[in-house]
Amino acid sequence: MHDALGQVKVLLEIERAEDYKGTGKRVALVKCFMKPDEGKWGDRFEGYVHKTWRAGTLKPEYYLLWGNTDDLNQRGITHIKTPSGKAVSERSALKRLYEAHKAMEFVTFKTIHD
Repeated sequence: MHDALGQVKVLLEIERAEDYKGTGKRVALVKCFMKPDEGKWGDRFEGYVHKTWRAGTLKPEYYLLWGNTDDLNQRGITHIKTPSGKAVSERSALKRLYEAHKAMEFVTFKTIHD
């Protein structure tokens, strides 16, 4: 159970290793049925809401959770979507996870304190 996303299913989690030692940099691909609530005009983030069913099958949303900790609640969240804002397929989400894993060599995760 994730604090912001609710019930999630972790599909794959990767930790970056250098010289056969873990660096602590982790990225996980998760899926759930919550989507970002971006307000009436899409100009601000207001949290996450359950997806509503209209017709056909309900497609899950995919997220990358990234950070230096084992705790998924303490990681940053990136929503994976198409350029037009629609939900992606699981295959496309796995491609984004692979791209994020390759980029972790050049990324440093830092905690933002209030």
